[in-house]
Amino acid sequence: VIIPSFNAEKYIEEALRSALNQTWKSLQIIVVDDDSRDSTASRVEALAAADARIALLRQTHSGLPAVVRNAGLRAAKGELIAFLDSDDSWFHNKIEIQYGWMARNDCHFSGHKCSFDQKSNFDFDNIVFTKISPWRILISNPYPTPSVMLRRDLPFRFDVSLKRLEDQLLWSEIALSEHGCYYCSTPLAFVHKA
Repeated sequence: VIIPSFNAEKYIEEALRSALNQTWKSLQIIVVDDDSRDSTASRVEALAAADARIALLRQTHSGLPAVVRNAGLRAAKGELIAFLDSDDSWFHNKIEIQYGWMARNDCHFSGHKCSFDQKSNFDFDNIVFTKISPWRILISNPYPTPSVMLRRDLPFRFDVSLKRLEDQLLWSEIALSEHGCYYCSTPLAFVHKA
């Protein structure tokens, strides 16, 4: 799990708790702090002291999500990588559902719908991932970053020359390289900012 952060003291603990409270417990959680000026790092350190699955990487401020996420990708050891923004959170069973489906289907990339409210009365017994066209990603990004899980061995990274849309570019590169991209219309994450 890669969580980029910058001045995220208001939200970082909720994001981390949503990763720690997953029904799938075998996780490496990497918080990459982009030189926060608030108490973000100390809050992460306090949680890391209580749970060895959390690691804090600090770096000189870049101001670029691509730089921060790529640092997390370099440090990650897992076969599959999930992204969580520091001001978002996951449903408790997100990793179990998505990881399980990807492992069973030899999938390289998937994402899902996100919810903008805290309601979680969704039908988790009938989860369906469908393959989507690369052109769908080019027209409109269906993958909010906290929904994405991808194989670490894919030869693509976020473009550090971009200040915006670096995520959509990466998803498009993966799709256009003929790796199947899949989407689930059941929300498995909360996005706290519209």
